[in-house]
Amino acid sequence: ALSLIKALKLEDIPKFLAVVRKIASGEWLEGFGVGFLVGVTFVLVVLTLFVFARRRHREKWTF
Repeated sequence: ALSLIKALKLEDIPKFLAVVRKIASGEWLEGFGVGFLVGVTFVLVVLTLFVFARRRHREKWTF
């Protein structure tokens, strides 16, 4: 199941880059671009906190 999720995410990267290029080239509305950037920032923060929490969890088990 995890390998399938990873494969789907890898396939979505080109789509994600295509969206970023459209926003960067100014094809999409500025309002949407700002909302998109805020959403991406939020996701990155959540992922960072999740990874940090997992690392702390692992350290607790190793020690």
